[in-house]
Amino acid sequence: MVRQGIFGMNVREISPSTTATLTHYAATIILLTAATMWVVVAIQVKYQSDNPEEVTVWNQLTWPLTFARYLFVRAYSSFSNSRRRQSPREKRMLSTV
Repeated sequence: MVRQGIFGMNVREISPSTTATLTHYAATIILLTAATMWVVVAIQVKYQSDNPEEVTVWNQLTWPLTFARYLFVRAYSSFSNSRRRQSPREKRMLSTV
């Protein structure tokens, strides 16, 4: 019996005696990469904060949701600011820039 490593590319196309395919390999690599990125960023969230003492473990683990909310709020605020009417003073100030 051939011993297979967890990170070895033991797929049917390379080693005919295995049952895994390149699709299984790609899915595994994508999941491991995403999990690694999540952990690394979760650790860094505390050190990138203005107040590292206030960052909880929950904040660190939910960083994708916090980041998505940040992007949504930023996009919505820029959209709503572009849709509102400008006063004559604002128009003058923007035309001189």
